[in-house]
Amino acid sequence: KRRGIRHSLQSILLLAIGAVLSGRNSWVGIAGWAARADHQLRVCGPTPSAATFARVLAAVDPAALQAALNGWITTRLAAGDGREPVGRRRPRQALAVDGKVLRGARTPDGQVKLVAAYDQSAGVVLGQVVVVGGDEIAALPVVCDTVADLHGVLITADALHCQRSSADYLLGRGAHYALTVKGNQPSLRDALARQPWGQVPGL
Repeated sequence: KRRGIRHSLQSILLLAIGAVLSGRNSWVGIAGWAARADHQLRVCGPTPSAATFARVLAAVDPAALQAALNGWITTRLAAGDGREPVGRRRPRQALAVDGKVLRGARTPDGQVKLVAAYDQSAGVVLGQVVVVGGDEIAALPVVCDTVADLHGVLITADALHCQRSSADYLLGRGAHYALTVKGNQPSLRDALARQPWGQVPGL
């Protein structure tokens, strides 16, 4: 409206992130934190109201926002600090792929579940996708596709992802993998159990 108040999208998103990280889980809580917390974000004009936070965040395309964050994080990690390790090789990049249920987030089909690719050295999520139809196995290649270059990267995942399709996909992308083997792969588990692990040096 002509007499309405304009806020920057960046400030609303950053205030919402700060509020949620501080434990606020409602629109009123987010708006209250934005107005009263000792944060360093400068907001032009009045602090956004709870209704503004609700309206803006409901209109944001989560896939587009995630893609923008993925690109920003990847660029920052690639830039690094400009220093190469002295006298030793740079450690292999390792990504942990795992699923999680979003507390309090529900759709008509049930709770929202995400699968994320977590960089174990940098301590950041490089990408995450929504699990479609409850098929978390199918989400592994989808979340890995959000990472541009997997060549030489080690992917770790739990027993759910110990599937031939997942292994074939990762090898096709030039990645390595370490997958947990449990009862969902009985033949593979028995074959591994018969190996002479006691004779392997260092174990």
